[in-house]
Amino acid sequence: MKRLNSKTLGWLGAFSLLVAGLLILPVASVVASFLGGASDLWGHLAATALPRYVGNTALLLVGVACGVISIGVVAAWLVTAYRFPGRGWLEWALLLPLAMPAYVMAYAYTDWLQFSGPVQSALRALTGWQAREYWFPEVRSLAGAVAMLAFALYPYVYLVARTAFHDLSRSAIEAGRLAGYGALGAFIRVAVPLARPAIVAGATLALMETLADFGTVSYFGVEVFTTGIFKAWLSMGDAVAAAQLSTCLLGFVAVLLALERVNRGRAAYHGMARRELRPHRLRGGAAAAAFVACAAPVVFGFALPALVLVALALHESISPARLVALVGNSFGIAALTALIAVGIALLMAYAGRLTRSRLVAGANRLAGLGYAVPMTPFGSWSCDLSEAEAAAMLAAMEGADILVSHAPPQGLADVSSRGVSLVSRAIRAAIERAVPRYCRATASACAKTRRKFSPSSLRTCSSVQPRASSPAVMFGKPETSRTPSGRKSVPSKSEPSPT
Repeated sequence: MKRLNSKTLGWLGAFSLLVAGLLILPVASVVASFLGGASDLWGHLAATALPRYVGNTALLLVGVACGVISIGVVAAWLVTAYRFPGRGWLEWALLLPLAMPAYVMAYAYTDWLQFSGPVQSALRALTGWQAREYWFPEVRSLAGAVAMLAFALYPYVYLVARTAFHDLSRSAIEAGRLAGYGALGAFIRVAVPLARPAIVAGATLALMETLADFGTVSYFGVEVFTTGIFKAWLSMGDAVAAAQLSTCLLGFVAVLLALERVNRGRAAYHGMARRELRPHRLRGGAAAAAFVACAAPVVFGFALPALVLVALALHESISPARLVALVGNSFGIAALTALIAVGIALLMAYAGRLTRSRLVAGANRLAGLGYAVPMTPFGSWSCDLSEAEAAAMLAAMEGADILVSHAPPQGLADVSSRGVSLVSRAIRAAIERAVPRYCRATASACAKTRRKFSPSSLRTCSSVQPRASSPAVMFGKPETSRTPSGRKSVPSKSEPSPT
């Protein structure tokens, strides 16, 4: 095919620039948040929370990088360079953790390893220990988040490293052996350096996924940039501060891409004579060790969490029709997304290859920054619900239900420290309609002592006590208020809200 002139982009180059521009728009809007100056909350965040976000994010990236590289590279080398029992099915089974989201894995391991879980319960039953008489690692921690993300994301490195090792020439390994290297030396000194660009590329993808993760770190209570963005936006009501924190997160992404680019440099790796690397057969203890090393990531990254989820699902009732609908929706969305993403990526990469334009190449790189922008899950009730829609959703609530909401009920700690009223009349009406028995008992006790049953007494019946200084949802300016739908409303003067 005739190569396009470097000065002429053609329709393919124009398409690549158009798509890259659309993908860059969200990133540009986030970066533009600094053009209007720092928000009122930014100074407070920079002095208190920002160092913690930076430190925890850096530790998380270092831990996940070490985990995905060590697991992915070792597993890829073992299934490529050696033959042992079970190698055939392990070669594809090592990809299964990609189907297990990290936050789902975190939920499963928390249920399994928590104090009331089967592991600690069995440990206490065997030893007779009581609470605080033994030490057990805390899964809901920074180290736990590192482990979950490493087991979920190592296939990124495994895939590219296996391909790189498969393309290695046997002559390169034989040259290492002639130089005096043993099996381990040839792996470290010859195979890994030749596969370094692929390994770094896979690790970069895994780290960008780590930066974009919200579910795992939020569930484990680890304060990183994604959780900080969520708090600044919904808990502190400052969208500008959230956008500025997102810009700092993009700075981490830019550093990762720059390191990958510097590491690769102008290096180009070309295959030697096609003498494919022939796997060496292992026997005895060496074969067993190789099997365990390759099976462990599959067990901890997929099999064990899947068994825990199956055990939990057996206690839940879900209709077969709904299960089929959920599976169909999941596979349908995944297939459609993959088709669109692969098609666009192929066209953009082909445009960069044919046009040889620095403009197209630069736009393609900038478009990759959005890969690490977190997509925050808000669940079925998001800030798009109006009061009428919220009331309809809460109509079926009974006294035995537990209501978890970001917006407090009207008259109960619904004014923030910035003067923003966070009233929700629908939640207040639902609570008053379905007051639990113990709240009725509290009301009766208040009546006997001639005290009025007020929202403050209702607060004692709640397992979560909202604080006026840190309400869960705040939008708008101090002189306005927002309902859970995000629409403006005027604070009620007839019933002042406590602060």
